[in-house]
Amino acid sequence: MIKIKTKRIFFFDIDNTLFSTKYKKIWPQTIRTIEVLSQDPNVILSIATGRNKKRLNVLGKLLPFFQHLVLLNGSVVIINDKIIDKNFFSKEEVLYFTKQANSSGLHTGMVGLYQEAVLYKKDLLFITEKLKNFFSTKMNILDDKFYLSNNVYQMWIVDENINKINNFINNYKQFQFFYWNDGGVDVVLKGINKFYGIKKIKKIYPEHQLICVGDGYNDIDMIKYADIGIAMGNTKYNQIKENANIIAPHIDEDKIYDFFKMNNLIKI
Repeated sequence: MIKIKTKRIFFFDIDNTLFSTKYKKIWPQTIRTIEVLSQDPNVILSIATGRNKKRLNVLGKLLPFFQHLVLLNGSVVIINDKIIDKNFFSKEEVLYFTKQANSSGLHTGMVGLYQEAVLYKKDLLFITEKLKNFFSTKMNILDDKFYLSNNVYQMWIVDENINKINNFINNYKQFQFFYWNDGGVDVVLKGINKFYGIKKIKKIYPEHQLICVGDGYNDIDMIKYADIGIAMGNTKYNQIKENANIIAPHIDEDKIYDFFKMNNLIKI
């Protein structure tokens, strides 16, 4: 049995950890887990996600329970609604990268803190038709000048041929790439990841045990370096399970509260 300390700070991934992308919902046991943890005065709840601030809306009524946010794969760190760290691409980097991706036949987009945009109409058409379950047209706009008036913290590339993406990104060692569960990658500056952001927040809570929960490729570092790393049973990545201390049930089994109670992660 893993020793659970009284003071704990949790970082939860969103997609397929809290929010089921298959069923587009948060399961009852997940809701209960967050609500009960939030009642413990020794617990701090936080989010670590690849999403921007606007796309946190999938959390619904649970969002106010999370005191701190690591957004855009560590590119933006928010403590008590105040941005304390941010890392964004230069305008030249955005223009060059997106133009080169476009020339290679790939689909790209730019992500700001509150809005996403694409430079080319073909990219908007592609994500509207092929990725409508993941992207909302309300979240994405066609704006080839977006990067001139907005900080771009993250870019993405999507294509039906992952080998095509791999061949392209191999030329960009100055960037960090995080694979989606299917069909694309997020792009951030080198050295930026969720754990980079988590460390900024953890400094405020030196006595708290760090517990990280996730399933995705972008969760590997935070699972590995947490005091307690919890892998979701639905993860597609062996590196997640290999670096985890314990493995939770598949998100869509709706058993996360039972799992937390069984492992003494909920103490009230």
